[in-house]
Amino acid sequence: MEKAREEYIKKYGVDPDKPKVVIVNGVPLPKEYVKELVRSGKIKPAKEEPVNVLGGPSTGPHAINGRIYVHIFIAKDDTYGHAPDSGWNYVYGTWDALSRFEQKFGVDMVDDWWFGYWDMSDVGSSVYDALADLEQDCNWIIDAQNDIVLGWADNLDKNGLAEPDGVNPNTGAFAPDAVCTETPTYPLDVGDWPEDSVVQHETSHLFNAPDHGYTLYPVCIMSYPWAYSGYDWWCSDCESTIYANIWV
Repeated sequence: MEKAREEYIKKYGVDPDKPKVVIVNGVPLPKEYVKELVRSGKIKPAKEEPVNVLGGPSTGPHAINGRIYVHIFIAKDDTYGHAPDSGWNYVYGTWDALSRFEQKFGVDMVDDWWFGYWDMSDVGSSVYDALADLEQDCNWIIDAQNDIVLGWADNLDKNGLAEPDGVNPNTGAFAPDAVCTETPTYPLDVGDWPEDSVVQHETSHLFNAPDHGYTLYPVCIMSYPWAYSGYDWWCSDCESTIYANIWV
């Protein structure tokens, strides 16, 4: 039994004696089972704040059993044209960016894609509104401190936005969310970044890496000019910050 338990943990990153669960109508159900119920339409995702039966998060996201689960929600088509439309560039860009976290920090970034669940019909071009909407619509999937949520949209006014260190600064709630924009509507200030740069930059914010703004120094993905150019590495300070937060 112990060997089987170890193999299960190795394969799924979940202890069967302490499984990830989601509360559905007051009943704790395994997370993967709930996902299948949602996909099949048998239940609808809740809009309220998720319940973490593991004790409630007190810090930003971090690895558990060496894994971080990245839940990626793609905006649906609506009157504002928020659905990404440039082929699969945003998918490849996401994979490229997440692989850099794996290579640099030794963490397994497990990606999970959700199409048709994020309704942005009540959001205009503001990336701030989009981030709030993503949190409201999609945070039902978060039930552990190694979950983060990324949203892909189009026609927003900035390349992206993330909650600093995975916590909503207004409420203090655990909210490891980031919005990535495929093509910003008004990219006059920092340009249209490559998709992989957007994901790498915004995901880094979830692990408390700061913006460096418009400066060319340090040479870092967290500096706007370098992100725009497609530079895909971190400065030593950001690297140390991200590592410390992933492996807290």
